[in-house]
Amino acid sequence: MTVLNYSALRAMDEQTRLVNIPRERHPPPEPRPRQPPPEPRRATANHPPQPRERQKPPQPRERQTPPPPKPKKTHPSNE
Repeated sequence: MTVLNYSALRAMDEQTRLVNIPRERHPPPEPRPRQPPPEPRRATANHPPQPRERQKPPQPRERQTPPPPKPKKTHPSNE
């Protein structure tokens, strides 16, 4: 067990007091005014509306046949 003298305890107490000082609170930022959503662009004669491309369904892949099984090699001592 460590024995501390009175001045050491005072110094430690002072350090903890400095650490625990409440911070100054900043006022909350002012809320920004809400902007209306941008209007959708209208088609003009120069830029007619483009038709959306439909996604094609994925084509089924051709099934590959598995390779024929290889003949197992046997160790010469087993023959």
